Amino acid sequence: MQAKRPVSILAVIHTPALEVLLLERVKPSQFWQSITGSQEDDESLAQTAVREIREETGFRIASRSLVDHRLSNRYLIPPAWRARYGAGKEC
Repeated sequence: MQAKRPVSILAVIHTPALEVLLLERVKPSQFWQSITGSQEDDESLAQTAVREIREETGFRIASRSLVDHRLSNRYLIPPAWRARYGAGKEC
């Protein structure tokens, strides 16, 4: 398995009335979430969002339709999960 980058996106798709699209996950059952995904090495964050939206919903959108709210959070990766990510500089 290729190491994941510790950088990801969260995309919110909504109607004009601000009804939000959530995805129901199979495992764990009855778990709902927004569209998320890890950035690949050769992608901008906008490209990551477009790809993840297509992969998780089947919707094809143009990157120009995205609104970047420039929100960012940093979290420590729990030791049990660190093997999923390659060694390297902190992002």
